[in-house]
Amino acid sequence: KSVNYYDLVTGKWEQDWIGSDGGAQRYLDGEYKDSVMHFTYETTNPQGKKVTGNFKFYNIGPNTVRQCQDVHNDDGTVTDSYDLTYERKKQ
Repeated sequence: KSVNYYDLVTGKWEQDWIGSDGGAQRYLDGEYKDSVMHFTYETTNPQGKKVTGNFKFYNIGPNTVRQCQDVHNDDGTVTDSYDLTYERKKQ
């Protein structure tokens, strides 16, 4: 589950996410621009090392959203973690 909210003090969007396994992540500095909601994140991997990256929602249409996340690697490269498309369930 996730909760998205706008912080009036910072003028940025934030998201708190909790996974089915109990893992949690906070995404910060969210901005909606050009039909994309963009967040940055910082977390720690199982080895205790800091990990940073980007998390994005693309507004494809009234019933479709694309969600993807990447990770910034030590060597300066960026790796895609996932790239998903969601469509609203037809009633």
